[in-house]
Amino acid sequence: MTIDLTGGLSEDLEFVFASQPDEPEMHESVNAWIWDEGVDFALPRTGIEAIGNQWDTHGMQLNLAFEALVFGLPRLQLAAPAGELLWSTTFRFHALRELPVRFA
Repeated sequence: MTIDLTGGLSEDLEFVFASQPDEPEMHESVNAWIWDEGVDFALPRTGIEAIGNQWDTHGMQLNLAFEALVFGLPRLQLAAPAGELLWSTTFRFHALRELPVRFA
């Protein structure tokens, strides 16, 4: 049995742009989701993105998940409102300075 997973979108959309798009707000990205065989460590989303008006400056996002933190400590909670977390931002990276947690 064949299942169509395209949602009706053109196959041409499966490929990254060969050059900078004319549309300045056009986003282009490549993503990967990676887990080890034991599910102890995961990169739930690794993405490289480019935007039309910033084509020469690609962004990269890397999410990490460790089973011990995610599943092994089910009572672990964020200890500060998400809006109050402190971020470090450089020309290439946007990352948390600290991650305050507590046990509920």
